Amino acid sequence: MIVFIAIIAAICVGVIVVKARQRAKAREIARERHGKQCPSCGKYVHPAAAICKHCYARLPASKT
Repeated sequence: MIVFIAIIAAICVGVIVVKARQRAKAREIARERHGKQCPSCGKYVHPAAAICKHCYARLPASKT
């Protein structure tokens, strides 16, 4: 019984790790595709934007 619980726990941890990696990869793809992310609202805006078009917050200057 304990072995069964340990196997299920290991599978659950593995699924959590895989999902976290998938989310990180999806965020990276979105960042490349849609520009930079607003620190205030989290929406993606054009890389050259100075103000977020969703919440009108000032954006930090681009590094490039």
